[in-house]
Amino acid sequence: MVLLRGERGAGFARCSFIHAWFHNHWVSPLGEGIALADAGAEAGLGDNEVIYGCFNLSASVVLLAAAGRPLAEIMADARSHMQRNGRRVLNAHYHLVLELQFAKALAGLTSAPLALGDAEYDEVRDISSIVDTNLSNQIGYYLVTKVKLHLHAGDWSGALEWAARAHPMLPYFGGQPAEFELSQYRGLAALAAAVFGSAKGRQALVQEGRDCLERLRGWDARNPHVFRHKADLLDGLLQAASGRETEAARLLGRAAEGAAADGFLHDAGLAQRARSFAPGARARRSGFSKRNSSCRLARRPPSVATTEGCRLRL
Repeated sequence: MVLLRGERGAGFARCSFIHAWFHNHWVSPLGEGIALADAGAEAGLGDNEVIYGCFNLSASVVLLAAAGRPLAEIMADARSHMQRNGRRVLNAHYHLVLELQFAKALAGLTSAPLALGDAEYDEVRDISSIVDTNLSNQIGYYLVTKVKLHLHAGDWSGALEWAARAHPMLPYFGGQPAEFELSQYRGLAALAAAVFGSAKGRQALVQEGRDCLERLRGWDARNPHVFRHKADLLDGLLQAASGRETEAARLLGRAAEGAAADGFLHDAGLAQRARSFAPGARARRSGFSKRNSSCRLARRPPSVATTEGCRLRL
């Protein structure tokens, strides 16, 4: 990037995509990667570099979603970037469809709480059929998206099943945003199951959560803007699983504050939800289950005030 200096053509488009897709999130705020991908899209499409121009269009939306931006913003950008792609680069187009449908699902706009399909995009034809192709990167992102969807719906066992399918695909999305999202959501599912679920397999679940936390803490040392609150969120649940309620409340509170400060609306919601239930969780499991079920069955329109609160539950 330094060597390109003021160049804003095809070369910049290629380099900006590589940096935004593979490197920036490990060392800098996600907003920098989003801005870089947007600039790379303009540079590429303006210089007839269609492939990397479209790659950047998709990278921008994937990073928007990873940054926890409002669902309406993610959906609007996904749609506008699809139009600019024009199905010229189909693997990049798939990422935009996936992020659009995931945002819709969180907003209660798909056919069911755990569905990615609706009248606009068929779940089998347009989304899950990716697993029957050789597009390994997109397969990995689809599987990780299913992990996230099941976690947000409170289906921890389902999230762990999808995580088990996603993990072998890690070589195809390693270094990309899906890698840290898999660690975060796999760890959350394991620890939520340990704290709020039955005692069956609890020790293994806690260890799985601890392993994911260790990875997040390692990344936190390089980039606290992205990973500090995520690690605190898992650590808070780990402390709750160990019966250390005061420390759990402290870490979950810090996670909520850190996520909100950096604009991660989804993580802030998860931390707030966990903070409400983790301390004394064993004594309140029945009440939690009732409230969780009613929340995840609510089908509300996409807005920061309603969706961002109700869509995020442990």
